[in-house]
Amino acid sequence: MKRFFKTILVLAFLFIGLDFAYQKAAPEIEKTFGTRNPLPYLTAKVQQFISPEKIQNDNNAKGHTFESNTATVYLDLSNPTLKQAAIDGINIWNNTGAFNFKMTNDKNNAKIIIKAMNDGQTNAAGLTDTQYNSLTGHLIKATVNLNSYYLLNPSYGYNHGRIVNTVEHELGHAIGLVHKDGISVMYPQGSFYTIQPSDVEDVKKLYQEQ
Repeated sequence: MKRFFKTILVLAFLFIGLDFAYQKAAPEIEKTFGTRNPLPYLTAKVQQFISPEKIQNDNNAKGHTFESNTATVYLDLSNPTLKQAAIDGINIWNNTGAFNFKMTNDKNNAKIIIKAMNDGQTNAAGLTDTQYNSLTGHLIKATVNLNSYYLLNPSYGYNHGRIVNTVEHELGHAIGLVHKDGISVMYPQGSFYTIQPSDVEDVKKLYQEQ
């Protein structure tokens, strides 16, 4: 019984000591974390460390980049029109010298995969999903989806040039570019313009600053 009361007494003093220390430290905790209860913040950081990979789509892109201005690309396309447009879009980007896309036959190790989708529920002719490491901010993988529902339907007016522009636009998202108003390949309706000198400068700046 004496041991029990002694344990209770020790725990009580320990609790009082911890409470006193917390009250002293509370202003600094609030200054650092913006709250006197940093547990949710610290929990989120631990979860982020355990599982650092995050997925986003191009509508929420925040300019994440690959570690360097080079990435391997796998073409998961059977339609010859889309496949040729993808090849042309890659070559146009490569000719700018701002980024180097290297085509590969190894799908599992490709940084970027270009594939087809057929979805009339979205109004987008292309969508890009990117996966990045939330600790480093660097992109890990990107998937470019070319929407055949629009691109291959003559009633929507997509000729080869507009399909190539769409590829260029989505590859821009895949390497970290965001939407941009004005004459730019990253114009939100991404099939009207090819890559412009300002787009090249945007990529160079993005990868010089990383």
